[in-house]
Amino acid sequence: MDNAAAHEVDGIRQAIESHGTELIHLSPYPPARTGQLTARFRALLRKARTVSTLWVATGRLLASFEPDGCANCFRHAGYG
Repeated sequence: MDNAAAHEVDGIRQAIESHGTELIHLSPYPPARTGQLTARFRALLRKARTVSTLWVATGRLLASFEPDGCANCFRHAGYG
């Protein structure tokens, strides 16, 4: 999740974590490649009308990135 003020509303973290998920914020200044992924994913979120459509589109988006490149970007951003 990005660091938008709307995501810091009381109860958001609790609602997400109550489903057994972990909330991880994106780096405020991601490397260029990570930023491209983030921008493309946000565009998908705006277009998706169902959860299944979102999952299919997310799979296609992720398949367009090289695994090593993604790993390097996320490592550089501090995620592992």
